[in-house]
Amino acid sequence: MTLTLSLRRPQGGLRRPCRAPSRSPFLLALAIVSGALLSASATPTASQQPRPGRHAYVFGLQGEFAKLDLDDLSVLARWALPQLEGFSEVLPPWIPPDSRRAQGVWGMSSLVYDAPARLFIGIVPELPRSQEDEVTDYRLLAFRLEPAELLAERSLVGLRTPPRLFLEPGERRLLLSYTASEPSSQPLPMIEVLDPDSLRATATLKEEAQSAPSSAPADQLFRAILSPQAHVDRDGEIVDGLYRWLLKDHGLTLQRQNPIAALTAEQRQALAGLETRDPASGKPWLKYGAVDSLGGRTLLLVGSDPPGKSAVFVLDLESGRVLSAFSVPRTSKGRIRLMSNGSRLLLQEVEWKDASPSQPEQGVPSGRYRIYDVETGKVLKTLDRPEFAVPGMRILCTSPSGDLALVGSAAEIRLLALGGVILPQAPPLRLPNGGSEGTFCVFADE
Repeated sequence: MTLTLSLRRPQGGLRRPCRAPSRSPFLLALAIVSGALLSASATPTASQQPRPGRHAYVFGLQGEFAKLDLDDLSVLARWALPQLEGFSEVLPPWIPPDSRRAQGVWGMSSLVYDAPARLFIGIVPELPRSQEDEVTDYRLLAFRLEPAELLAERSLVGLRTPPRLFLEPGERRLLLSYTASEPSSQPLPMIEVLDPDSLRATATLKEEAQSAPSSAPADQLFRAILSPQAHVDRDGEIVDGLYRWLLKDHGLTLQRQNPIAALTAEQRQALAGLETRDPASGKPWLKYGAVDSLGGRTLLLVGSDPPGKSAVFVLDLESGRVLSAFSVPRTSKGRIRLMSNGSRLLLQEVEWKDASPSQPEQGVPSGRYRIYDVETGKVLKTLDRPEFAVPGMRILCTSPSGDLALVGSAAEIRLLALGGVILPQAPPLRLPNGGSEGTFCVFADE
């Protein structure tokens, strides 16, 4: 399936309501970090020069950034944004002014990091006046943490769904995807091309009704191609799940791969035990979903019905070939990730407790991790970390080199060495809701 969308240059200003760039509120907020550090000891503050080494930034669901030293998981700096001056206007009225956190879900709906410029670009919700109201307004921020500096700020008003960001590193183009509300009450999917430093739109992509396939509603289509796993592959095209798309001066060309059609007879046989029969037609089909994309490859997870088994197959979107298809211990999204530019697969094993009428079936991490070769499906390494057998523990992110992973639960975040070397024992990072779904983490070697 190929879909071409038209490109419109902005005329007479931006389409969406936009605040003029302002440096004062967020700059003041990030500069006052001494009260938001983990301890009162001689801990480096965020205003000091960065220490060379391997670092990661983690943003939790209650407005907190933490900078981690990946040698020992020590916290180099911590910013409690809701507590700092300048953020009170985006917090709900029931939050005390001196609160250390947002006392609820106040995470970013999207976050990207421009490593060469050390620039974060994120979207935070402007929470409504009451808990019952729906969130429709957001704030887009371009900022640095070290030194604290706000580059641009923009309001996004009246959106149907949380907006998404994607940064095209080579071109330094920032893509903003959202679904706006038109006077006709019909959802209007939009993609804006932004300058990452000023957040000003340089072009707008708008879905043409006659181009959208009937099987893919436009708002779902736009949401799908800008997931957090979107990345630039070896050919410079953007890969996200089963989609490949290329942005040119004349517009956007989008292609979707059919992974089932790419399976060989041998690979189909490997997945045969997981097929589900359609109750109406009686035909077998695979219940699968794209759970990760990296290095031009997409990881698809297959589940059985009733639940009990899992399998994966890896699709190379450049060649259209399925690299491998093999069974894995039963798992779920958030516990299986591609790494090492798509050449390896990291799986977190879980033990499944029997469901009861009052308690649904739950997966409890066992503390065991497996690393697979995606070309052969063979297990390359098994890691046993019983101290990681924490309820709710999931894989947050892996380092570009594939030797480290951050894993976390709602209560803590831990560092997992994937190279087989046991790191010095360090206390887990306590970041409220830091390891929950929706947490963003960024590896930033310096």
